[in-house]
Amino acid sequence: MKVRGVQGEVKVVPFAEASIPRYQALRRVFILLPSGEVVVREVAEARRSKDAILIRFAGCETSEAARPLVGGVIQIPESEVPPLPKGQFYHFDLLGLKV
Repeated sequence: MKVRGVQGEVKVVPFAEASIPRYQALRRVFILLPSGEVVVREVAEARRSKDAILIRFAGCETSEAARPLVGGVIQIPESEVPPLPKGQFYHFDLLGLKV
């Protein structure tokens, strides 16, 4: 995650396919910062930008306010993860399975 522009947007490069409706449906996320601290942020807006998603968090209206989030990893509670189409799985669904 890195700051984009001067209005507090952050550029997020997703680990999986970037479905913009999936990001627009998010209301809050947990962000694991490089320091190991986890912060909770409310999503104000999400939109697609080429190979990334641009997200503006409530309370982050400037690039300075968003800068502490740089390098963070967005985490979504498992209870809030949207269902996938049949035959598709999240990585956490596969962890621990024997193959």
